[in-house]
Amino acid sequence: MKIVVSCVDRFEQVCSEGAARLKANGWDLVDNRLGYPYNFKHYSLELAKAMVVIAGIEKWTSERMDLAPHLKMIVRFGTGIDNIDSSAASKRGIIIARVLDGNTNAVAEQAITLMYALLKKVPELDKKTKSGLWFRPMCSELSGKTIGFLGFGKIPRRIAYKLQTSDVHMIAYDTSPDEMVAAGLNVQLSSFEHVLAVSDIISIHLPLNSQTEMMLDARTLSLLKPGSYLINTARGKIIDQSVLLDLIERGHIAGAGLDVFFEQPLPVDSEFLAMDNVICSPYISSRTKESMKRTGLGVVQHILSL
Repeated sequence: MKIVVSCVDRFEQVCSEGAARLKANGWDLVDNRLGYPYNFKHYSLELAKAMVVIAGIEKWTSERMDLAPHLKMIVRFGTGIDNIDSSAASKRGIIIARVLDGNTNAVAEQAITLMYALLKKVPELDKKTKSGLWFRPMCSELSGKTIGFLGFGKIPRRIAYKLQTSDVHMIAYDTSPDEMVAAGLNVQLSSFEHVLAVSDIISIHLPLNSQTEMMLDARTLSLLKPGSYLINTARGKIIDQSVLLDLIERGHIAGAGLDVFFEQPLPVDSEFLAMDNVICSPYISSRTKESMKRTGLGVVQHILSL
């Protein structure tokens, strides 16, 4: 029997069609029913027999690969593979695969939702109205704003497409800029520093690697336009959170929409949680029914290619 172990919480439930295809093609699926963080010890016997692992956001180090001596493939349930030691996998002849477009629309929608929620003060209005306070602050419109993208891959391109009729100006920084695609979406390509300096809203869409880790530090965050907003649906470690906190507290940055953090889950004593102008969500941008189905089917396609 060919065994695939899913570290993704309840893969069989979130992608029933994909799970059915695996079984129909002779694969025995060992599902994760204990949630996050993944319990390697509990599933050690199954991992010892696994040919394929469906990876979530848990770390796949060299030591953890040793738990699965028959492993031939690690398929990331999503796009980012910064949690997988690619060098260790290569030495063991383990293929690393990922699903590039399964969550594009879901993350794009979440980023736009965070933009509107910050400008319209939705969480604060909801909380105070329900507490009996008739709180009527002045809000802002997205129309007329400059949206700056750090990274201009599939997700920010989808955002740009969705904002075509929103009367916004869009600019982007990318290490491998595609001028034709940008022009087609009415997006102006520019330098990293210029995007930071002129944008009313910065939306981060960079992969996490040695070049981007802590890329937004004290020097670069200080370049942000006073009164601007920051959206991060990419990776928490791209931002120096202590500097971000300081700039929000001092009013240099008007607010932030954060779906990812330096430490996940977010500690209950995090200062972000007490800020009305910071929206926090638990790394949920890609978690829609539609996205889970698309991504799951993409994962299965990789597995069936073995």
